[in-house]
Amino acid sequence: FNIISPKDFYNQRFSKKKLNILLTFDDGYKSWLKNVIPYLRREKISAIFYIPSGFIEAGENKRDFYVSKRLQLTTKKKPLSWQDIRNLDEQGFEIGGHTINHLNLKKLDRQKLLQEIKQDKERIEEILGHGIISFAYPFGDMQRMSKEAIICAQEAGYKFAFSTLPGFNACEQRTTNAPMRKGACEQRNHEYVHANRFLLYRDCLSVLMSNILFKAWIYGCLLYTSPSPRDLSTSRMP
Repeated sequence: FNIISPKDFYNQRFSKKKLNILLTFDDGYKSWLKNVIPYLRREKISAIFYIPSGFIEAGENKRDFYVSKRLQLTTKKKPLSWQDIRNLDEQGFEIGGHTINHLNLKKLDRQKLLQEIKQDKERIEEILGHGIISFAYPFGDMQRMSKEAIICAQEAGYKFAFSTLPGFNACEQRTTNAPMRKGACEQRNHEYVHANRFLLYRDCLSVLMSNILFKAWIYGCLLYTSPSPRDLSTSRMP
C-alpha cells in the first residue's frame, strides 16, 4: 500500500499500482502527542487531525461530561491544548474541523447545524491564523448525519468532508449507463464517476486491533479491483 498526504489526496496524486491510504485522527486527544505524533514524524507520514473546539475549551469541570456525553466514551480522556494544536500545524500536519460540541447532527435544525460547523471552523482558524479546508462529521454514520449537514459543511466554506462510512474514494472508469459503486455518487462526466468530496468515505480502525486482523483488513482492501487509482481513508482513535 501507499500512504499519501492530505495534499496528495486533494490533488489526486495516487499510485496507480498500490492501495492509497490517507490517515486521519478524530477528537483532539492529548494521547496523540505520545501515541501518534512521534511515529508519524519518524516515518515522515502526514495526516489530518480533526478537532472539536468545544472539547479543547471544555475545562476540567466540563471535560468528563464532554467525554462521556458528547464523545460517548467510557474512559477519561484529556484534550489537546490550543498550543498543542498550533504545534501540530507548524510541524506540517493538517488540522480539520469537527464541530463545537460533537453532537448528533441529524437531530439539529439548520441554524444549529450551521452554528456548530461554521463557528468551530472560525475558532480553529482564529487559533491557527489561517484557513482550514477539511471537515469530519461527528460519528459520521448515516444514523447521525443528514443531507442538511452536508449542505452546511459546504456553506461553512469547507472543500472536503469525511464520513465514517467504509469505502473507497476514487474516480472509477464506467460507461455512462453503468450503475454507480458505493462511494461514487457526485457526478458523471463521460466515462468517469467522481467521489463526492462532501461525503468522503473512511474505514475506522481501533488501535486495539490485532496485527492479524489488521493484515486481514489490508488484504481485503487489496482484493478490491478497479481500473483507476484507489484511495482508502482511515480513521484511528488512540
